[in-house]
Amino acid sequence: MAQLLAQLSSYELREWMAYEAKNGPLDNRWRDRMMAEMHYFSQWNNFLVGAQCSTKDKKNPVPEPQFAKRPWVSEESEAEPETDDE
Repeated sequence: MAQLLAQLSSYELREWMAYEAKNGPLDNRWRDRMMAEMHYFSQWNNFLVGAQCSTKDKKNPVPEPQFAKRPWVSEESEAEPETDDE
């Protein structure tokens, strides 16, 4: 903390404090969310490629993607990501 205070002016420190107050703490949640989203869309990509490779007689070898629970999302607001298909 002493090193941080030595490098930042009080103005910069207040800016970061205001940013955290508005957007939440600076931690790994953003990175974790992006990794979860990339995994989800990677599953969909695999599912769609499997559908293209399967024939009428064969079922898609790749299971349909499941939206995994995210620890940072409350249960009431948890839903699959919205798509632009609507």
